[in-house]
Amino acid sequence: MLKKYLSYLIVTLTFGFLLFTDPAFASRFEEVHVYNLNVREVAGESVYNGTWTRRPGTDIFDAVWNESIRDLIEIESVRGNRIVFYRYGNNGRYSGKFSENGYLITGTASWYAPGWYWEAWVTE
Repeated sequence: MLKKYLSYLIVTLTFGFLLFTDPAFASRFEEVHVYNLNVREVAGESVYNGTWTRRPGTDIFDAVWNESIRDLIEIESVRGNRIVFYRYGNNGRYSGKFSENGYLITGTASWYAPGWYWEAWVTE
């Protein structure tokens, strides 16, 4: 039984996080055609530029900011033009809203101070 289960289980070690990808981790949001995001986070006078790359067939993104900060991001929910991402490294949430054309997301995050924001451009 264990051998059969292990044949379906792939363990991926990425950036110090163990992420088990089996059918339970398959994409719940396939209709969200967000594959890569160019992200800009403005935290007061600090700016963090990043790229979030979606793993095929999942809701998981490998995220890198300023070429040195790394984390895992997951689509947590989508309702209309609103989206919530979960960030594993700090147990925080990004909340955002898609623009009318669907190519820009703007929002805030659970750990942000007032006036801080993030924006992301959808690329393929």
